Amino acid sequence: MDLGTFFQNLFDYILNINMIVFLVFFIMIFHVLIHIFRDRKYIKLFRQLEENKSVSMEELREFPLINIVVPAWKEGNNFKKCLESLSSLSYPNIKVIVNAGGSEETINIAQSFKDDTRFIILSQKAGEGKVKVINNCLNQISKGLIYIIDADIILTDDIIDKMVNVLLEKNENVVVSKYRPYKNLESKDIVKYILLNRLNVHKDIFPKHVNWISANTLMKFNVMKSVNRFSEKRLSDDGLSMGNDITAKGFKIFFFNDLKVETYYPDNLKTYFNQNSRWIENALFSAFKNNKMKVLRFFLLAILSFYILTIPILYFFNLYLFYIGILIYLSIYLKKIRKIILFQSTNTINTIKIRPIFYFKLIFYIFFDAILNIMVFFEILFYRKAYKKRKNLID
Repeated sequence: MDLGTFFQNLFDYILNINMIVFLVFFIMIFHVLIHIFRDRKYIKLFRQLEENKSVSMEELREFPLINIVVPAWKEGNNFKKCLESLSSLSYPNIKVIVNAGGSEETINIAQSFKDDTRFIILSQKAGEGKVKVINNCLNQISKGLIYIIDADIILTDDIIDKMVNVLLEKNENVVVSKYRPYKNLESKDIVKYILLNRLNVHKDIFPKHVNWISANTLMKFNVMKSVNRFSEKRLSDDGLSMGNDITAKGFKIFFFNDLKVETYYPDNLKTYFNQNSRWIENALFSAFKNNKMKVLRFFLLAILSFYILTIPILYFFNLYLFYIGILIYLSIYLKKIRKIILFQSTNTINTIKIRPIFYFKLIFYIFFDAILNIMVFFEILFYRKAYKKRKNLID
C-alpha cells in the first residue's frame, strides 16, 4: 500500500459520519469541562475580589495639584467630549495640558478651551509620536500629581477621587485602571464583541501590579522626577514602553481592578479593524525582542485564520479539509460562548445584554477577525512604514 492510499484510508476512517459526530461531541465536552474547572474558578475569585473603598471628594484629606496630560492626534468629537468632561470637573486644583495636532479639527477643538485658565494648549507636529508629545507636556509640570489620559477618556470627579485615594491611602506611586464603553455605545453588537475579546482571563488573574500604563494613569511627581523622560520612538506599545521606564526605576504600577473609566469603543467594523490592527502590531513589535514565542503564535494564528477563510471554498475541493475546518471553527465559536458566560457572570457595572441574534453575528465576527489577522500578518512583513505612520513616527 503506497503512502497516498494510506492517508486516504486514514481520512476515510477519521472523517466518516460516526467519527465526525464523536469529534463534535468531544469538542463540546472539552469546552464544558474547561468552563467547569477553569472558568468557574475565575468567576468565584472575581466575586471574592475585595473592592477598593469608594470615597467622595469631601473625604479626601488633601487636594494635591493634578496635572492632566492629554495627547491628541487626528481626533474628533470624542476629543471634544473628553475636554468637556475635564472642563466640568469640580476638583478644586487641576491643570490640563493638551498637546494637539494632526488635523485642523483637532487643533480647533483644543483651541476652543484656551480661555479656560486651567488649560494649557500645546501643538504637535507630524513624526513626533505619542510618547514625545507626552514628554513635551511633562516639561510644563514642576509639582503635583501627573494624570495621563487618552483623548477619548471621560473623566469624572468620582473617578479622580478614587484614583487619588489609591495614591494617598494605599501609598502607591502609580495607579492604572480598566475601561468601559460610552453608555450610548453599549447597545451595539460590535461593541459587545470587542468587550468579549478583551476579556483576557486566566493569563494573570486579577494582578495587583502590572508593568504597563493605561489610557487612564495617575502617578506621583517623584516617579517622573526619577524617570526624567519616557523613551521615545520605540516600535512597541506606548503604554508598555512607558510602563517599562517606570518599573525600571523600581516603582510598582497598581492595577485598580474594580474601576472602569468610560472611553470610546469602535462602533463600526472599519474603526474596529483600524484600532485592533494597531494594537496587535504594537504587541508584536514589542514581542520581537522580548517574546519570540508570541510572534510565532501569531504567525500560526495567521495561518489558521487563512484556513478559516477558505472553509467555504474547501467544500468544493476537499471534503476532508472542509470537515476539519468546521471542527476548528466550532471550537473557536464555543470559546466565544464561554467568554459570553464569563462576561455575564462578572459584569457588575455595565448594563449590557446579549440578544439571541448576537450568537448568529458571532459567526461573521470570527470570520472578520480572521481577515484582520491576515492583513496584520502581511503588514508586519512588508509594510513597516505604514505601521510607523499610524503611530505618527515618520521622520
